Amino acid sequence: MASTINANHVANLSKPQSGAALIVALVLLAAISLIGVANMQSSTLEMRMAASTFERERSFAIVDAGLREAELSLSTQMNLKLVDLQSDTCTTGKCFTSTCANGLCFDGVFDSGMTEIECEVAPTAGTTERVKFWEQATLWSTAGKYLEIEVQEKIVKYFYEFLCFVPAGTAPFNGDDPANYNSGEPLFRITAYSESEGDRAPIMLQSTVVVEL
Repeated sequence: MASTINANHVANLSKPQSGAALIVALVLLAAISLIGVANMQSSTLEMRMAASTFERERSFAIVDAGLREAELSLSTQMNLKLVDLQSDTCTTGKCFTSTCANGLCFDGVFDSGMTEIECEVAPTAGTTERVKFWEQATLWSTAGKYLEIEVQEKIVKYFYEFLCFVPAGTAPFNGDDPANYNSGEPLFRITAYSESEGDRAPIMLQSTVVVEL
């Protein structure tokens, strides 16, 4: 029995497809691609922020470790004597001066004719504001004006600043008769500094230490 082919069916098969499904698929693909690119950019930014935070915290920890080493060295290794702090008696390499030779700074007046309480921190410029040695760029860039220590293959620069004396023990550090003045203990400020890496800001930390002579 011969089969009969429907002419209308053949005509329908021969019509071109409208392509709507293809257009929808392309739109969806483009949207998914944009979302993927946005997620990649966000992930990259987050990774950079995390890396920057890590490096910043690491640099801070390194400078802090250098500062602690400087404190320990001042208290246990320098073996400072009172004569080292007096401008007219110091003849060693441990003299504290306004030029910060060997990383030892002092902008003030204290000599062998003065008691500890008479020691005065005063700027050489004659103003009422103390000299901020740590703000002097030449100090950090001139060899011999700072000390340095290596911490985890990173150089930490530092210097000591003599800030006169504080009361020793519990006795009062005052009185009208200099003979009654309680012997004071020297106070030092330590400033530690690390150079910046890339576009990161440098790290600077400070501490104060009382040393028994």
